[in-house]
Amino acid sequence: MASLGKIANSLVSVANENTVALVNLNVDFSVFRCHPSPEYLAVGSALTTKRKHEAENGAIHATACKLGFLFHQILPDTPKLLQAYEGTEDDGPFRAFIGADCTSIWAAATSGPASICILLLACMLSNAWDAKTATSIWAELIEQRKRNIWAQTESNKIVHPHSLAAAKQDISRAELANWDASVRSWQRRANTAMGLQHIQLKLIMDNIRIPYSTTGSTFEKVTTAWIRSMEVVERLLNNLPQEVSDRAILLAIHSWHIYP
Repeated sequence: MASLGKIANSLVSVANENTVALVNLNVDFSVFRCHPSPEYLAVGSALTTKRKHEAENGAIHATACKLGFLFHQILPDTPKLLQAYEGTEDDGPFRAFIGADCTSIWAAATSGPASICILLLACMLSNAWDAKTATSIWAELIEQRKRNIWAQTESNKIVHPHSLAAAKQDISRAELANWDASVRSWQRRANTAMGLQHIQLKLIMDNIRIPYSTTGSTFEKVTTAWIRSMEVVERLLNNLPQEVSDRAILLAIHSWHIYP
């Protein structure tokens, strides 16, 4: 049994060494693209040529990809949530946004499901904090996530190559500020397009005395609230009653313009 254990540990070590060696290659995340869901196609059509090119090939696309790859391993499986956020071509939240700056949405849509989850977090941060604070929080989240990934590799735990590749990338504050600015532009238009529901939920939130979670580091508080919010909304969309004990979940619903 001891020999089998040594063999297993050796295999894990070799696997990690091979994975780390693999990501020593320089990765250009701006060239990674996936075909967006049909519900997003109207967004691409609504963008100007310049914004669409930026969303598909520019810095904001690379940012969406890098963030999606960096955090994808900690994300829950929430197909109903992603479907609800996308909506349909007829009743989705994008139908009224012709002319709006939806660059961040198209960048996320062409970067994969994990990047859509990243967009949901960006909406939460932009709804809760000013641009400077939100950018600082993004920087802190990224640095801690990178530390966690490298700690896992040093402990001979298997880490997805995408996570390792993303952990080697630099994401500047300028890139994060640009990402945040695009999300804020989208949020302002969404608040207007869904004004009645947005105001009604805000009034409900103002009359509910539920505190925010205050335990843990910034990384722990933000990622826990983000992941927990996605899980709760997923269950709500599956008609499963949920008890909310963290105000961040109400913030998420308010930020995502989903009203289950």
